[in-house]
Order: sequence, then structure tokens, then C-alpha cells
Amino acid sequence: MHAFPVISSSPCLVPRPQVGISAIRRAVIFSVLFAASCAQAGTPAPQPQPTFTAAASGAWNLDWNGVARRTYFIQASNDLVTWHYQPVMAFGAGVWTSLLGSNSAQYFVRLRYVDAKGIANLAEAEAADYDGDGVSNRFELVEEFSDPLDAASHGGDSDGDGLPDGWEREVFGNLTHNGTLSSDGDELTDAQEWELGTDPLKSDTDGDGAVDGILRQELEYDRIGRLTSANGGAAGVQSFVSDVVGNVEQGDGMAAGIPDLQ
Repeated sequence: MHAFPVISSSPCLVPRPQVGISAIRRAVIFSVLFAASCAQAGTPAPQPQPTFTAAASGAWNLDWNGVARRTYFIQASNDLVTWHYQPVMAFGAGVWTSLLGSNSAQYFVRLRYVDAKGIANLAEAEAADYDGDGVSNRFELVEEFSDPLDAASHGGDSDGDGLPDGWEREVFGNLTHNGTLSSDGDELTDAQEWELGTDPLKSDTDGDGAVDGILRQELEYDRIGRLTSANGGAAGVQSFVSDVVGNVEQGDGMAAGIPDLQ
């Protein structure tokens, strides 16, 4: 599981209509730039600043131009200190609009966005896990009300079973499972499945014909650091014979005298 670089736009104050005065339709842009959650690799495509258009009943729409293959989240705040995510996402190029609503005297919004390789559409972005905490982006936004870009916000482990509550609720629908058990019988405990990013309800998550237990290997070495065996769980124990410098010569599937592992 890997977290992706995150960028935040400048915060915008949502304009308020005034009695006898035409509603201000342009956002007041603050000069404060919020730091990214983590360093952006390379130079991201520039993101046009969002704007506002008036909606019905004094509400406002947040409008922005999307960038290809970019995933968008919306945060709102009443004080520029505490930020909350809106339960919506957008993806890719196009003109995007989201209806805003608040009874607060002042209301700030900002975009957060991620350029994640391999994500092709909104459905994939919703199902993805950008912060690597094992909980999908959409489930964090809509069900857990946690931060899909912060691995530490998955809700903790209230029952102390080694499984983050958000992940347990998304996968099992409840908090009744014990992290020491294997729900799918693949020789990985549910806690190990969370650590590895595999599916605790499928014994062969990637469909390669080998059960997930083969992914977690316990390696043993001799006193000078040469590999002697690997315990692959469901795959059993594989023994190795190495030469004097540590090259594996037997047990690696290669002909004798042709080392390919060290």
C-alpha cells in the first residue's frame, strides 16, 4: 500500500449575498498557500483556481476546470483551522461544479487533488486507497468521514484486534472479526491481510492460482548471512544451498552452477 503525493489549492472564501447589493460572484482569494500533505514528485500540471457561481436560495456553486487523470476532493472550513471533507469526488478533465451550503458567517473551501498513476476513471479513484490505510477513498468520505489522504485517520482500532475500524467495517461490515483468525483460510490472519493489502475474503486475491499465504515468507539465514530456507506458509518450506559468497546454487529452480539469487 502506497500513499500518493497530495496538493491543496489556495483557500477561497465563499461570497455572501448582501441586502440591496448584487451578490458578489467572484471568490476572495487568500494569499496563504497550504502545504501539500507530502512532497510532489516532479512538476504537476498547473491547477486553475476554482471560482463561484450563484445558485438558488442564496447558495453557491464551486466551479473548477479539471485536469486529465487528476482526482479531486473538496474541503470546507469555518475558521481556516479545522477542515472537513465534502462527501464527493471528481476525476479528470472537464468543468466541474459542486453545490455548497453553510449557515456560518464565513465559509472557506479548497480543492485537494492527487495525480495517481494507473487511475483511469472516477470509479477507480473511488475504489483506490490513496493514503494506504486499507480503506477505500469513497468509504472514508461517505461512511467513515475520515481523511482519504491521511493514513492516520482511519478511525483507530477500538476493539484492539489488530484491524483498523474503517478497514474492518468496509471489508466485513462490522467489528466482530478477530485479527488473529483467517477468514478465508489462506494461512494469513486478517491482520496480516490488512498489512499486505490482500483481500481477507479471497484466498487468492490476485487470481494467480497461488493462495495469498505464499506472499508472506519467513526467511532464514546462516551465521554469515547466506539464505538457507524460506517458509512460504501454504507453499511450504523451501531449502537453499549457497556458495561461499552467498549465491544460491540449489533450490532456486536454476541448473546447478548457475547462481541467480544472493
